[in-house]
Amino acid sequence: MSALEHDIARNGSVSDQANWTAFAILALRSADVAPPAAMVPWLVRQQDSDGGFNYGTRGGSSDVDDTGSVLEALAGVGGTAAAHARSGAIRYIRAHQDGDGGFPSLPGSGSNAESTAFAVQGLIAVGVNPASLHRRGSPSPLDYLRSLIAGDGHVEYARGSNQTPVWVTGEALMALEGKALPLAPVAMRAVSASSPAHHASAVHRSSSPKVTVSHRTPHTRAAQRARRVSVPTAVTPAVDRLVTYAGILTAITLAPLGQG
Repeated sequence: MSALEHDIARNGSVSDQANWTAFAILALRSADVAPPAAMVPWLVRQQDSDGGFNYGTRGGSSDVDDTGSVLEALAGVGGTAAAHARSGAIRYIRAHQDGDGGFPSLPGSGSNAESTAFAVQGLIAVGVNPASLHRRGSPSPLDYLRSLIAGDGHVEYARGSNQTPVWVTGEALMALEGKALPLAPVAMRAVSASSPAHHASAVHRSSSPKVTVSHRTPHTRAAQRARRVSVPTAVTPAVDRLVTYAGILTAITLAPLGQG
């Protein structure tokens, strides 16, 4: 928590990025810590003229992913400015629903599961039922997400695209379950130091290679996704459940880095 608070600038932002600031607010709330007074007003001021939000500051190209994330951060915030920002963000999301029911990362780029999941979670957070969205007679965004569920249970990224299936499934699952961020903490079961599970875990940790996470320079979500590669998936039902849980952790862990 102290590391996160250290990253919050005096103006209320995290690195002058709307995306990072929104997720910082959500992280603080998940720990029952009130965000510093300047954070929400700074975030509200970054709303673009079309009602959406972009990764950085006001004046960029709005996108559905960041608009949905900001809606989650502004959920329940009192005051006229926050209410006005929520209304504009909801209108932006409604206006960019595609004919297949899903949402694109950027206008005109075609629907994908991740952008649709962010839109759904943002709407749920502010009390809008995503099942009610049928722009020009389209299916609902939930119908779109369900249509991408493969036979083994993972969620495909988009029609004809099956990239990063664990990542995509983790993000889509929260939306399909009707959950918005921050999620309620999960109670951890205590493990005895002498139990076999403890020893197995210790052996696994000592023998596992260290993994270094690269903190990338912020880019547009479209550019991030263009660099992704297709990953084949062939998992048993038991492994699929593990994939689901791993996906949730991946989505929550990496989203503040702007990689969702």
